[in-house]
Amino acid sequence: MRRFIANSRLNDVVMLGVLSAVAASLQMLEAPLPRLLPWLKPGLSNVVVLFGIVRFSPMFALGIVIVRSILSGPALGMLFSPPQLIGLAGGVAAALAMTLAMRLGGSFLGLAGISILGAVANNLAQLGTVSIWAGSLFPVWFQLGLMIFVSIPSGLLVAGTAHELIRRTL
Repeated sequence: MRRFIANSRLNDVVMLGVLSAVAASLQMLEAPLPRLLPWLKPGLSNVVVLFGIVRFSPMFALGIVIVRSILSGPALGMLFSPPQLIGLAGGVAAALAMTLAMRLGGSFLGLAGISILGAVANNLAQLGTVSIWAGSLFPVWFQLGLMIFVSIPSGLLVAGTAHELIRRTL
């Protein structure tokens, strides 16, 4: 799958564009879904980020996060807005946490553990960003327990989907 164009650099740019567009599309598909809480969503675009880490590299996955944010921002009417920056912080933290988890204990944790840790890191980074933005710690951190609890099924969904995608592209 990795070498479909003779020029390796061009191949990587094309794959980054395609995977970023898929991630942005998934993020935009999630946006109109009804939610009990503003932050409560499955994070399906992280399937593409986890796939990027496994099949390409951590830097490639970070590229997906950044380009996804740039592509989905205008489409969702959030370009350079607080929600976009909060989402970007969470996405970068998730990609970094999944990379670290994969390198330190990937075979032990499996994709499920790696993805759950990514979801928790996403939530921590988003809460931290909101805390800094609001200038206060307490009002947002009371949600941490619920956010971590929700990270488990979300991480499992992302891991299961990423596993199937990886299996089908070998």
